[in-house]
Amino acid sequence: MKTKLIPRDYQTSSYNDIKKSFAKGNKHICLMMCGGAGKSLLCKMIIDSALSKGSKVGFFSFRKSLTEQIKTYFNNVDNIDIGTLQKFGKSETKMYDLIILDEKDFTNTKLRSNIKSKYSIVMSGCPTDTTGNVLEFDDIVEGIQYIDLYKKGYAKKIKVLAISKIDTSKLKKVAGDFRKKDSFDIMEKPTIKKNIIESYKKYCINRKSLLFAVDINHAESLKKEFLENGIKCDTVHSKKKSDNIIKDFEDGKFDLLINVAQISIGVDIPCINTIIFARPMVSMPLMLQCVWRGTRKFKDDYCLVLDLAEVLKRVNFHPVQKIDFTKTKATKKQKECCSQPMIILSKTNKMIDDLTYMQTTRYKCNACNKYEDKEEMKVLNLKFCAGCGEQLTDNKIEFKETKKELVFYIECECCKFINPERSILLTDKELKEIKHNEILQGADTWEKLRLILLEECRKWKYHSKYADRLIEMLKLKEIPMNVIMDNVAKIKANNIKISALGYL
Repeated sequence: MKTKLIPRDYQTSSYNDIKKSFAKGNKHICLMMCGGAGKSLLCKMIIDSALSKGSKVGFFSFRKSLTEQIKTYFNNVDNIDIGTLQKFGKSETKMYDLIILDEKDFTNTKLRSNIKSKYSIVMSGCPTDTTGNVLEFDDIVEGIQYIDLYKKGYAKKIKVLAISKIDTSKLKKVAGDFRKKDSFDIMEKPTIKKNIIESYKKYCINRKSLLFAVDINHAESLKKEFLENGIKCDTVHSKKKSDNIIKDFEDGKFDLLINVAQISIGVDIPCINTIIFARPMVSMPLMLQCVWRGTRKFKDDYCLVLDLAEVLKRVNFHPVQKIDFTKTKATKKQKECCSQPMIILSKTNKMIDDLTYMQTTRYKCNACNKYEDKEEMKVLNLKFCAGCGEQLTDNKIEFKETKKELVFYIECECCKFINPERSILLTDKELKEIKHNEILQGADTWEKLRLILLEECRKWKYHSKYADRLIEMLKLKEIPMNVIMDNVAKIKANNIKISALGYL
């Protein structure tokens, strides 16, 4: 005999809010519920209500594991179709009275458009695009967000540790996220893999960890590295069956599971208490889905998010923040009041804990003198000395130049160990720029003078060719370089236009 499931308070209120939204005339709505909030039971409540009225209902998802969860509630029940979008959306369907779609990823595809319905509900943990702009629905019903779920005692606390040693600023994006080939190239470097292993040993031993890798090759490469370092682990991806592997992970045969796009949506493994980002990403919904794999309530535990790939920095969203449902693509970046932009007066930072701080930006309207504060939670991107383990500070970054690259490093204040930060292989253009800088630091030359004059041309809004004409004229007059440079220094000191050089 099955135990009767009793809905939680927020599930009941969400159910009632959905009915109210339909009563207002909305036909295609979205229900936002964070991971681990119990969407399956709420789906059952909605479907039970629709079936009791004789409605034709459909439940569809792009993942088979999600449809199997719902099927357990409705074995041998008429008037309902449950299955994948890939199967039911191949061709145009008959008209359903109500359909429920789990997750938003396929809501604007041909598969979705083939499924006809009078009413629809999209169940989503984060109904936004990759940058956090809310998607268009007739209505969005806010079920429960993570921070409220945690406060009610149904989710683990989240702690974030960002110790990335990579620079993702130059990675190219495709379809709203970083290109996998570029991500693989940067994460497959021996120094980066070594950092992943060392970080795991320092923070994750005896914790049930789920690591997100770039692709299958990266996952298998990391597995080999971990095994060689005596760390038991396994991989799950599209080229191998995962059921037995996940069971062995849950049973404690190993504590590290390396995942490629198999455990991010709709898979519940409550024992996971550590999420490791070893792949760059810029998608806010994807980041949250990954984090929520580790927030399921399980004993008296917390979820450690170990960011080794600048994920939090690029997404610019802390996983304990609430999703802003007023942010859309049409939202202006600059705050406005009285139909004009507000000015920024100040920015202050307040530490929340050792790893997290709140940044408060104060705005002012010059028209009505109104003040407004905007708070954003941010994560410290920490770095630690490989010599003594003490925290390093970014303001100590220095660099050394070779003929082909710039090598950035941080010298530890405690043990003076030189910690490599990153290296940049220089292009011909960058090498020329360095050469110009070297010239500026050396003796007075025509090239040095040209660079100074070009800067002055920009300052006084002259055409850049004016600098070359001045140099040609000075060369014809055969004026000694030391005399020219002395006059240039006087001109700059007195804020005089460089055309004064023409009178030498």
